[in-house]
Amino acid sequence: MPRYQFLQVDVFTDIPFGGNPLAVFPDASGLTGEQMQQLALECNTSETTFVLPPETPGADFRVRIFTPTTEIPFAGHPLVGTHWALAHLARVALREPVTEDNFNYLSKMCLLRMRTAAFTMAGMAKARGCTV
Repeated sequence: MPRYQFLQVDVFTDIPFGGNPLAVFPDASGLTGEQMQQLALECNTSETTFVLPPETPGADFRVRIFTPTTEIPFAGHPLVGTHWALAHLARVALREPVTEDNFNYLSKMCLLRMRTAAFTMAGMAKARGCTV
């Protein structure tokens, strides 16, 4: 059975177990939508994101977002938390003064622009990681 790494990130806080928790699977290649839904239920955070290779020209990543009960097309804190997690794992190249990446959510493209300082300052509590 394949193994998948995931991080739990506390979004919009610098206090562990504070803010808005988010589970992020930084490489969900090979998971079916049904498996993603089961993992989101098991993680039991308000949202769980699954990062996949892009399918849309110009996208850097494809991201699917699941609540414990359904897939949703878009949400703000999962976008910010996933971008931060990918930077934490060195999957996003940080550029001064603003880091930009294109995320594809279902059929929509989203350009995320974050001040590069936000990736290095206490904007998120330390990520906790596991493998399933």
